[in-house]
Amino acid sequence: MNKSSIFSLLSLLLLFAIPACKNEQPSGKKWTRSGAEILIRIPLEPISLNPLTAYDAHSTFAQRFLYQFLEDLGPQTGQFQPQLLQESPTITTLENGKVRYDFTIRPEAVWDDGQAVTGKDYLFSIKLIFNPHIPAYVFRPYMEFLEDIVLDPDNPKHFYVITKRPYILAEEALVNILPVMPEHLLDPRGLMQKYSLSDLMNPQLADRFEQDPQLQAFAKSFTSDENNRATKTLGSGPYYLEEWKAGERLVFAKKENWWGDALAEKNELLRAYPSRIILKPVKDATAAASMIRAEEVDIADMLDPRDFTEMKNDSSLNQIYSFEAPLTLRYYFIYINNQNPKLNDPRVRRALAHLTNTQQIIDDVFYGLGEPISTPILPDKDYYAKNLPPIPYDVEKAQILLSEAGWTDSDGNGVIDKKINGQKVEMKLSLLVTPHETSQQIALLLKESTQKAGVEIDIQTMDFKALRKRLNTRDYELANGALSMQPALDDLAQLWLTENSQAGGMNRTFFGSKETDQLIEEINRTLDKPKRDKLYKVFQKLWYEEQPVINIMAARSRIALHRRLQAFTSFVPPGYYPMQYQAE
Repeated sequence: MNKSSIFSLLSLLLLFAIPACKNEQPSGKKWTRSGAEILIRIPLEPISLNPLTAYDAHSTFAQRFLYQFLEDLGPQTGQFQPQLLQESPTITTLENGKVRYDFTIRPEAVWDDGQAVTGKDYLFSIKLIFNPHIPAYVFRPYMEFLEDIVLDPDNPKHFYVITKRPYILAEEALVNILPVMPEHLLDPRGLMQKYSLSDLMNPQLADRFEQDPQLQAFAKSFTSDENNRATKTLGSGPYYLEEWKAGERLVFAKKENWWGDALAEKNELLRAYPSRIILKPVKDATAAASMIRAEEVDIADMLDPRDFTEMKNDSSLNQIYSFEAPLTLRYYFIYINNQNPKLNDPRVRRALAHLTNTQQIIDDVFYGLGEPISTPILPDKDYYAKNLPPIPYDVEKAQILLSEAGWTDSDGNGVIDKKINGQKVEMKLSLLVTPHETSQQIALLLKESTQKAGVEIDIQTMDFKALRKRLNTRDYELANGALSMQPALDDLAQLWLTENSQAGGMNRTFFGSKETDQLIEEINRTLDKPKRDKLYKVFQKLWYEEQPVINIMAARSRIALHRRLQAFTSFVPPGYYPMQYQAE
């Protein structure tokens, strides 16, 4: 969410009982690299190391070497557990329906200059979300339940949070929405101290803050390249950024005498074994496979499905690497701009879904490493609407729906058309994709199948940054999409609330109505599980009828792990955890 993220927002409710997979030691070729270093191939370079400005999967993965959360999911336990906190929060329901959460940060937790991590840092971090000049749109919907954060004048490590109402993801949001960031290092002039959290969250003051020069000045500094690339050592985490050579590598070096080392035996979230972790962005799938075959890399994720399958079946290569495919929370789909005049009829969107041969995509592109999906809820969750079947590939049904929506081939040129605002418009749609091979293959299969119904697809390839910009500005018709979901109760607000359709928000399809907005809000405040599950299913039915995206599948990871690592995998994103791996 993911963030997702694209995001770190997770839940104690774990619905994917996938056991950890552990490596056996290699009996084949011997490794020649320094044993304490781990080199990881990633498909794309992180956008930024600033948690407020970059929340794609590759950026959030890298940020975890530098920063820490109050609590995080333990990858081996699959449970939320304290990271910066001494213990999980104490929760008190107040008489007025509000809820109080008491937190105490570990006494050992310090920043790199020796100053203690305190409640002031947490308050500062949450304030950043509400500075209107920081592009933190993705976080704000999750924090609407928040009323105030109160610091303890007698204990700087203790603070409490008051929420306006119960919320199904309240604790998860408070401990895991954002890593804690150092106020004294990022705001040495104390500019953000002049604004209370309650004022920053007050919609009646929004216009004033939009024009506030001090908030603008702080945001400009905070989002600068210096902070985005972490050229200063800022975090409480175990590593610092030693080098970032654009397009080639990011090198994270272990800090000497890091405060968490003394606690690592009892807390897996404070384990950091490698002396260096090197991220090497390699877009080309063939090049990534070649690196594995040449034993030039320790870990590689998101491998091409064909390469992964071939290497997994190579007995000699299996002496050196283990090839793991744990269930992932990654969700593949195609964005549809529901406001586009060619696409604003749900019959057209349903027709496009019928023209997408999802089973062929799963079999031919992903080599069977996926499962069809009907709604934006992952299939293994117990409130997934199993009565809503995946849309089958059916060209004839698609043609009927398109005809009912007024699309016919009036001039016999092979492309259906319709008069919109008095002008004849042909059903020619642009599809935005990245250069990644799987994206290209999905696009080509869609182009081939839609032609059978007179729909012409123009494939436009661009890098991830450009594609994301087009999505954020809503300048697209169709676009390949993928999200890393979370093993949590689904807060549907971020992706599907109508107010998040604005530019920069995460509702990139313009889906939604007053009815679906009310459903989302009721789900989020309903703590009674049977009632909440029914509401989830009502929402899924409405979503299914509108078909705001073309669903493709929920996927499995494709990870290669060198057998010199004492490694494991699990369903918790990203599926592998280099900080916790010891190596020969």
